[in-house]
Amino acid sequence: MKNNTFACFCALIFFTGCHNFQYVSDNLEGEYFFYFDEEDVYPSLPSITINSDSTFDYIVPGVGGPYHSNGTWRRTPSGLLLSTQFTCVGANVKKITGESTMDSIDLFVSFLVSTIQPDSIRIGNNVFFLGSRNHFRTTAKVLMESEFIYNNFDVYPICILDSVTNGNVYQVILVDNPYYPIIDNEVWTIEKGLLKRPLSDGICMFRKGNITGLK
Repeated sequence: MKNNTFACFCALIFFTGCHNFQYVSDNLEGEYFFYFDEEDVYPSLPSITINSDSTFDYIVPGVGGPYHSNGTWRRTPSGLLLSTQFTCVGANVKKITGESTMDSIDLFVSFLVSTIQPDSIRIGNNVFFLGSRNHFRTTAKVLMESEFIYNNFDVYPICILDSVTNGNVYQVILVDNPYYPIIDNEVWTIEKGLLKRPLSDGICMFRKGNITGLK
């Protein structure tokens, strides 16, 4: 999976097995840089900024990059629970208002990266011409029973977290960055200034501030 491609380059880290780390509830805010030895922090590798408003910014370098994602965090007894804004690379459907008696739904389409204004969008076998603000109207059934949204040659899996019902207005964000680095409800721990991301094949570490190493 693409999100595994950006698992902090943790193939470089030869930590295996399960570990329990003591969660430290001190000042967590700041920028943490990828770290895999005892001396250097490399700003050319992934970094994560923990903000005081319970949000974070995650940056991963790559061809055509760097690739940015953002999300929210909160404290838990076992560590920091982090999740990026989008949990899949596709057409993310989010309710923005609603609960009327209409027999249809309103959708507004936007793109994560590009600012293009498409003339039409296809959902399954249905083609919809877009009005102002990339708006169109269809039924909840059409959206719920389809698997993909098509924009010319680009295909986006439809990502619906909640049920879609008629009478509501939805925002559809097309995550048109195929390398969007995803963190999906992961508990990270912090120990002695190291922020640690548990992975299936080991642990990815980030160290706060004091950057040295590659430029």
